[in-house]
Amino acid sequence: TAAVDYLQRAHRAKPQDAGVVTNLGIAFHRNRQFREAAHTYSQALVLAPKNTDAAFNFGALLNQVEQTAPAEEMYRKVLGIDANHELAFWQLREMLLRAGRVEEWLKLTTEFTKPTQERRKLSLRQQWARCESLRFLGKSSEEQAAFRAVAAELAATRDHIVAEEILSEMLYGMLFVDLDGDEELALYSRYNEAMAALYPQFDANVPTATPAKLKIGYVSGDFCDHVMGKMMFEVLSRHDVSRVEIYCYSLAPKPDAWTEKIAAQSHYFKIIYGLDAHNAAKLIEADGIDVLVDLSTHTRHANPAIFAYKPAKVQ
Repeated sequence: TAAVDYLQRAHRAKPQDAGVVTNLGIAFHRNRQFREAAHTYSQALVLAPKNTDAAFNFGALLNQVEQTAPAEEMYRKVLGIDANHELAFWQLREMLLRAGRVEEWLKLTTEFTKPTQERRKLSLRQQWARCESLRFLGKSSEEQAAFRAVAAELAATRDHIVAEEILSEMLYGMLFVDLDGDEELALYSRYNEAMAALYPQFDANVPTATPAKLKIGYVSGDFCDHVMGKMMFEVLSRHDVSRVEIYCYSLAPKPDAWTEKIAAQSHYFKIIYGLDAHNAAKLIEADGIDVLVDLSTHTRHANPAIFAYKPAKVQ
């Protein structure tokens, strides 16, 4: 890409400039040149061992390719240099919770959400992390109050990126608190507002004629040895293939024997894990899907932003 070419020229001109090297790594990363990105981030850290930008982005890359142990090491390195690095905390807390390391997660969250001289007011990310920790500690009434406080701040903030991050978790977290219908609607409306701002819809996909066969697409992070994958295997096997074509789009990071069984029940099985939301949505749009079904919503490996682009006629 143009960014990679430009930064490679800048690197040749200033090979010892850690900032240039870090930016080149980011450009490789965005271009999905993961090996080159990893090598370049490593170079940047040799030049500047306390470069938190290089260390954080290297951690994000390692996390993206499921190398969780070295990713955790990078995030901890960042926090060792800058104890208030919010994004490193945010990613590390997610990794620990996903791995079931609850005690470590609680300790990290408690430390990072404790008011200090430098941290007199908690950010939205910190407030939400604290709210989650209250649930695990069984402090229901405090959790309820904290949940509503975060919801109020989300309604006021115009930072759509942070709103999307937090609401992607809060909408699942609503299962554990008592909200009335208006409160739930307000959260869904704010989420819809953030998604529309961050992921603008494609041109309208309006059905022009009744297709000979209806194209039905299913998007899931669980097309594998998982209860959802096993249920969908049965569902797919009962479709009337004289009337429908089945497209499965997999967000599962590690295919297995069940992935193969599910693929065998599909006319088309496409792996979109690792694609960003825009490119995944473009792929689905190109397939001309009539009805697109989200099987993951806000669970692990889900990517709701794909649906924000509205790549199908009905979804």
